[in-house]
Amino acid sequence: MASSESTSLRILILVGSLDIGGTERHLCQVLPFLHGNTLEITVACFHHRGLLAPEMEALGVKVLSPEFPAWVKTARMLNILITFCWIAAIIAKQRPNIVHTFLPTAYLLGGLCATILGVPGRVMSRRSLNLYQRRHPILTRVEFWLHKKMDLLIGNSAAVVDELRQEVDTRWTRIELILNGIDTEAFNKPLPRQKVRTALNISEDALVIILVANIIPYKGHSDLMKALAYVGHQFSSPWKLLCVGRDDGLLSDLLEKAKRFDLQNNISWLGPRHDIANLLCAADIGVLPSHEEGLSNFVLESMAAGLPMIVTDAGGNGELVVHGKTGLVVPKKAPNELGEAILQLANNKNQRVQMGNAARRRQADEFSLERCIQNYRKAYMSLGIAPCASQRS
Repeated sequence: MASSESTSLRILILVGSLDIGGTERHLCQVLPFLHGNTLEITVACFHHRGLLAPEMEALGVKVLSPEFPAWVKTARMLNILITFCWIAAIIAKQRPNIVHTFLPTAYLLGGLCATILGVPGRVMSRRSLNLYQRRHPILTRVEFWLHKKMDLLIGNSAAVVDELRQEVDTRWTRIELILNGIDTEAFNKPLPRQKVRTALNISEDALVIILVANIIPYKGHSDLMKALAYVGHQFSSPWKLLCVGRDDGLLSDLLEKAKRFDLQNNISWLGPRHDIANLLCAADIGVLPSHEEGLSNFVLESMAAGLPMIVTDAGGNGELVVHGKTGLVVPKKAPNELGEAILQLANNKNQRVQMGNAARRRQADEFSLERCIQNYRKAYMSLGIAPCASQRS
């Protein structure tokens, strides 16, 4: 990466952590290519650094994080107050031209700090549907107030952008769509398919289904297990489901459910992985049974790997997968329909290959990393902020 010049726009990215997740992996792919020359990027992780922080720093982007004593983290309100003060101190010290927040907590804390301290450019990225607002009506009112103080709101799917337009007066607050893009280099030279399968103790003739998503309720792991219990016995070959992602507290319940459905020998719980491209290239079908979604990097990566995708009609899933051409779209929270879709592709290799090839072409044409980076750069520059601009109140 090129070293930044004194005339660079200073951009502070605020996010809870750089743990392995869709947003975090997105930032690791995009920010290093934005950093340098006209833009100077710094990432502030206010919860903790996360597993991807070393990767970000190795690519030239500075990562800041607090070192709070353990007792602070156990006192919720005190933790929020100290975190708010830490973010304010970082903004005051870094004096960024633009503060860009990712995910709701970062927006509430960082957006408020940026507004109070008069940061010239204030940007928020929302990467999921707003269903979380129903659980937090008071915080939602704060969020709506913050919308009026932002210079730019960014959604990563048309569904997210539509919701933002319902929440704000677009005469005063600008909203833009920036679609995700992914780096496909890892998909050009993956490990040999059989080598990956051998390492996972999977035979060459087995049908491999893969889901890459942290184990949280709305990702639909339970629906997928019900679907496989419904149709798995009709597959024309032995099969395996690979579940990749961090356990956020549901895994024990899912393990019990797998035993109840007699699926325990068909499911491998792999936890967080860095070799996603290799796993995808060793699979036959990708599935995302989510109940809500922004624009999934997993779907894009599966498309880049030439996998047909089966997704629910949640959020941006249907914007990525063209039903009947690059994969199949089914209703959310409908395990039987999900199972029928999986069965259709499981027993039709030719259709899997045709859809996978079409998916790869669509990803390359519509969702390239280069286009995504260019759109972020244009968005920052469109704010019209000079590097030495004075901070406004």
